[in-house]
Amino acid sequence: SLIKVDEYRSELNILLPLLLFNLRFYYLLKIKPDYFLTGDIELFNHQPYLLIGRALTLMGLAYLAYILLSNQLFDVDNVYPKISVLSFILGMFLWAFSRRKHEDEGTNQIRVNAMQGSFYAHYFIILLGTATMYSLSYLLFLGLVQFTLLLFHILLLEGLLWKERLALKNEDKPI
Repeated sequence: SLIKVDEYRSELNILLPLLLFNLRFYYLLKIKPDYFLTGDIELFNHQPYLLIGRALTLMGLAYLAYILLSNQLFDVDNVYPKISVLSFILGMFLWAFSRRKHEDEGTNQIRVNAMQGSFYAHYFIILLGTATMYSLSYLLFLGLVQFTLLLFHILLLEGLLWKERLALKNEDKPI
């Protein structure tokens, strides 16, 4: 045969779950179109969690930058890189999944669109890295790519919400 499957087995292992999920989703969407309407999304309360999430994210990011610049990342005795990574991930999680002040159906749709876009970008980066990197650089790449899903979700969500607020503000202005 022209294509040897054994040479591309690792790429198939990464792509197959995503392909099966997409096929199953669109099949179920075709046979039950009203079943996949989204209701209320269970989120954290706005008041303490959004602020805590943003603060933890910025503190974790600042300390990660300090650790990288001071070349302490691979210091075995140093527990602070682990704490900063955990605070960064926990902060992004709280930031991404906490309510906004004015949460409605439009915000829920924006949230779903941002999550879908972040999944696409995350898997594109994983596929690109799998196709181009090998050995220890690939392991370092996988360590860094763990942040991309939440990071892209936050960036897309905040960008789309900002765009929506700008459109509403321009709509309210008299001509």
